[in-house]
Amino acid sequence: RAIVGTVSGTSISFGSAADITQNEIGSEIKGTFDTNLNKVAVVYTDSGDSSKGKCAIGTVSGTSISFGTPVTFRNAAAYNPDVCFDSNENCILVFYQTTGDDGYISIGDISGTSVTFTTEISIGNDAERTNCEFDPDTNKVVLAYTDRPDGESAAARTVTIGGSSGSRTASFGTENNFATGVSQNCVILGIAYDPDSDR
Repeated sequence: RAIVGTVSGTSISFGSAADITQNEIGSEIKGTFDTNLNKVAVVYTDSGDSSKGKCAIGTVSGTSISFGTPVTFRNAAAYNPDVCFDSNENCILVFYQTTGDDGYISIGDISGTSVTFTTEISIGNDAERTNCEFDPDTNKVVLAYTDRPDGESAAARTVTIGGSSGSRTASFGTENNFATGVSQNCVILGIAYDPDSDR
């Protein structure tokens, strides 16, 4: 479920909760905000439908939120999905791992209460605990993940999204293993962009 919170001073008040889906969720729910269309995109693993990767588009009105019919971004098992909005290309990127821990992305274009995805694209790595964030300073998405072939160290790489709606492309930067050695078996918890320092 999702709920809208309104901040006033040091307090917050909430509207009514809305269902994203009535199926069982198999992993964390992640969301992002489309600043171009003022929509919310939420991704999750649908345990009630063979653990497929799903995305639902939410519309906020006042203190309420409503969702369109969930769209499948991967028609097979997709685990630990994360989603971010590329404000340069006005599209969303969903980063996730498959049954074999391979890392994939799907690029989606929102229209109304739905979203259209490109064919999934492999990042060419075993990637676990996937996370993504958009860097508006360089107009690149940063992918952070646990790199299984390298002793499950912490790794990151960039992806540049191109093309247009319905025919999106992606180009990848070189992988950077930023925590190795004693930091083996790293669990990547999250990634965030700091607009004050452009990092």
